[in-house]
Amino acid sequence: ISDDVDVRYHEVTFNFLEDSMAKFSKSYAAYRITKAKAYEMDKKFSNELAKLMYFYNENRSKMVTNGAVNSLLIKVDDLKGLLGDNIKMVLERESKLDSLVKQSDDMLNETKVFTKRSKSLKSKMKRQHFYYYIIAAVFGFLVIYFLAAEVCGGFTFKGCRTGNER
Repeated sequence: ISDDVDVRYHEVTFNFLEDSMAKFSKSYAAYRITKAKAYEMDKKFSNELAKLMYFYNENRSKMVTNGAVNSLLIKVDDLKGLLGDNIKMVLERESKLDSLVKQSDDMLNETKVFTKRSKSLKSKMKRQHFYYYIIAAVFGFLVIYFLAAEVCGGFTFKGCRTGNER
């Protein structure tokens, strides 16, 4: 169909055929095309076909480069989309990292407060145990004192004194 050596020109040739078919279909109804006799529409459509041929012959090199440019523009648009998605993901990641850093700082502050409170509670409990030991020692001393006083004849310990002291 095309005697072009460069394969890029084949697309232009096929575009010409598609355009001529589209214009022909627009110009004539489908029932009229199917019932037409040979060369019946030649005189009316030959002017349109000549305009199309002239347009495609004059702009052939521009169409090839436009195709390449369009292809590159499509690739650039795809890259823009990918870069936009990557930037969105990086920003989301950054916000998640910021959130994690804030949470870790909050947890660090909470652990400091917890450590301080646990140390104060530990010292309070040690003091409380110390007070219990003192109370138990005083109570034990009093019990021993009262038992000794009972055995020795009263609080003055008259019955437990040695013979010289009487």
